[in-house]
Amino acid sequence: MISDSFGIVDAKGFSEVLQKARNGQEIPMVTLMRTLGIEAWLRGLQSFRMFVGAGENSGEPLRLLAPITSSAEKN
Repeated sequence: MISDSFGIVDAKGFSEVLQKARNGQEIPMVTLMRTLGIEAWLRGLQSFRMFVGAGENSGEPLRLLAPITSSAEKN
């Protein structure tokens, strides 16, 4: 998971939540949906090559190529 590479999501904990869902146990659905949304957004950025670093399984963290700024910061 890209979000795990950035330290946003704990992949092991996320996997445990998915396993609970598979087993029909109660899970924090809103949190799960937000996590999936963040992961999808980051994967979209990755498709535009917005990251540098080897990332997963290399020990080297991913980094953004350019800082993300809000429109308020630009003015």
